Amino acid sequence: ISNLMMHGQGTYKYKNGDKYVGQWVEDKKQGKGRFFYHDGEFYDGEWDNNKKNGYGAYYYLGGERYVGQWHNNSKWGRGTLYYNNFSEFQGFWVQNKKSGKGTFTDQGGNVTQEEWKMGSLI
Repeated sequence: ISNLMMHGQGTYKYKNGDKYVGQWVEDKKQGKGRFFYHDGEFYDGEWDNNKKNGYGAYYYLGGERYVGQWHNNSKWGRGTLYYNNFSEFQGFWVQNKKSGKGTFTDQGGNVTQEEWKMGSLI
Protein backbone atom coordinates (compact mmCIF):
# COMPACT_ATOMS: atom_id res chain seq x y z
CA ILE A 1 0.00 0.00 0.00
CA SER A 2 1.40 3.35 -1.05
CA ASN A 3 -0.37 6.55 0.05
CA LEU A 4 -3.34 4.37 1.09
CA MET A 5 -3.41 2.83 -2.41
CA MET A 6 -2.49 -0.69 -3.40
CA HIS A 7 0.84 -0.59 -5.19
CA GLY A 8 3.27 -3.42 -6.01
CA GLN A 9 2.62 -7.14 -5.54
CA GLY A 10 -0.37 -8.15 -3.44
CA THR A 11 -3.62 -9.99 -2.89
CA TYR A 12 -7.09 -8.55 -2.57
CA LYS A 13 -10.17 -10.53 -1.55
CA TYR A 14 -13.50 -9.07 -2.64
CA LYS A 15 -16.69 -9.30 -0.56
CA ASN A 16 -18.36 -11.56 -3.17
CA GLY A 17 -15.59 -14.17 -2.88
CA ASP A 18 -13.51 -13.12 -5.90
CA LYS A 19 -9.76 -12.76 -5.35
CA TYR A 20 -6.94 -11.03 -7.24
CA VAL A 21 -3.29 -11.98 -6.77
CA GLY A 22 -0.80 -9.91 -8.70
CA GLN A 23 0.61 -6.52 -9.44
CA TRP A 24 -1.03 -3.21 -8.58
CA VAL A 25 -0.34 0.39 -9.56
CA GLU A 26 -2.29 3.09 -7.71
CA ASP A 27 -5.21 0.78 -6.79
CA LYS A 28 -5.48 -0.72 -10.29
CA LYS A 29 -4.63 -4.21 -11.51
CA GLN A 30 -1.56 -3.59 -13.67
CA GLY A 31 1.02 -6.04 -15.01
CA LYS A 32 0.77 -9.77 -14.33
CA GLY A 33 -1.90 -11.26 -12.12
CA ARG A 34 -4.47 -13.95 -11.48
CA PHE A 35 -8.13 -13.22 -10.89
CA PHE A 36 -10.11 -16.02 -9.24
CA TYR A 37 -13.88 -15.69 -9.64
CA HIS A 38 -16.06 -16.98 -6.81
CA ASP A 39 -17.74 -19.45 -9.22
CA GLY A 40 -14.43 -21.26 -9.86
CA GLU A 41 -13.37 -19.69 -13.16
CA PHE A 42 -10.10 -17.78 -13.31
CA TYR A 43 -7.92 -15.59 -15.52
CA ASP A 44 -4.13 -15.72 -15.47
CA GLY A 45 -2.39 -13.06 -17.50
CA GLU A 46 -1.64 -9.44 -18.17
CA TRP A 47 -3.63 -6.46 -16.90
CA ASP A 48 -3.68 -2.80 -17.84
CA ASN A 49 -5.72 -0.22 -15.94
CA ASN A 50 -7.92 -2.89 -14.25
CA LYS A 51 -8.70 -4.67 -17.54
CA LYS A 52 -7.48 -7.87 -19.16
CA ASN A 53 -5.01 -6.57 -21.77
CA GLY A 54 -2.13 -8.36 -23.47
CA TYR A 55 -1.60 -12.10 -23.24
CA GLY A 56 -3.52 -14.35 -20.88
CA ALA A 57 -5.48 -17.53 -20.27
CA TYR A 58 -9.07 -17.81 -19.07
CA TYR A 59 -10.20 -21.10 -17.52
CA TYR A 60 -13.93 -21.87 -17.69
CA LEU A 61 -15.88 -24.10 -15.30
CA GLY A 62 -16.74 -26.66 -17.97
CA GLY A 63 -13.07 -27.41 -18.62
CA GLU A 64 -12.62 -25.15 -21.63
CA ARG A 65 -9.86 -22.56 -21.72
CA TYR A 66 -8.90 -19.66 -23.97
CA VAL A 67 -5.23 -18.80 -24.35
CA GLY A 68 -4.25 -15.74 -26.34
CA GLN A 69 -4.53 -12.02 -26.73
CA TRP A 70 -6.89 -9.74 -24.81
CA HIS A 71 -7.92 -6.13 -25.22
CA ASN A 72 -10.20 -4.13 -22.94
CA ASN A 73 -11.46 -7.28 -21.11
CA SER A 74 -12.29 -9.07 -24.39
CA LYS A 75 -10.68 -11.86 -26.38
CA TRP A 76 -9.16 -9.78 -29.16
CA GLY A 77 -6.40 -10.85 -31.54
CA ARG A 78 -4.85 -14.27 -32.00
CA GLY A 79 -5.88 -17.02 -29.63
CA THR A 80 -6.82 -20.64 -29.13
CA LEU A 81 -9.98 -21.98 -27.53
CA TYR A 82 -9.48 -25.47 -26.13
CA TYR A 83 -12.79 -27.31 -25.75
CA ASN A 84 -13.43 -29.89 -23.04
CA ASN A 85 -13.80 -32.66 -25.68
CA PHE A 86 -10.13 -32.24 -26.75
CA SER A 87 -10.94 -30.24 -29.90
CA GLU A 88 -9.66 -26.71 -30.44
CA PHE A 89 -10.09 -23.57 -32.51
CA GLN A 90 -7.04 -21.46 -33.39
CA GLY A 91 -7.70 -18.13 -34.97
CA PHE A 92 -8.60 -14.50 -34.52
CA TRP A 93 -11.06 -12.82 -32.18
CA VAL A 94 -12.73 -9.40 -32.06
CA GLN A 95 -14.78 -8.36 -29.01
CA ASN A 96 -14.98 -11.97 -27.69
CA LYS A 97 -16.17 -13.31 -31.08
CA LYS A 98 -14.36 -15.43 -33.64
CA SER A 99 -13.57 -13.17 -36.56
CA GLY A 100 -11.32 -13.95 -39.52
CA LYS A 101 -9.59 -17.12 -40.65
CA GLY A 102 -8.88 -19.96 -38.30
CA THR A 103 -8.53 -23.71 -37.97
CA PHE A 104 -10.71 -26.13 -36.08
CA THR A 105 -9.16 -29.42 -35.01
CA ASP A 106 -11.56 -32.09 -33.79
CA GLN A 107 -10.75 -34.71 -31.13
CA GLY A 108 -9.65 -37.12 -33.88
CA GLY A 109 -7.08 -34.69 -35.25
CA ASN A 110 -9.07 -33.71 -38.37
CA VAL A 111 -8.38 -30.09 -39.34
CA THR A 112 -10.91 -27.79 -40.98
CA GLN A 113 -10.16 -24.30 -42.27
CA GLU A 114 -12.86 -21.84 -41.21
CA GLU A 115 -13.68 -18.20 -41.72
CA TRP A 116 -15.74 -16.23 -39.22
CA LYS A 117 -17.27 -12.77 -39.14
CA MET A 118 -18.13 -11.42 -35.67
CA GLY A 119 -19.10 -14.83 -34.30
CA SER A 120 -20.83 -16.22 -37.41
CA LEU A 121 -19.31 -18.91 -39.62
CA ILE A 122 -19.19 -17.73 -43.25
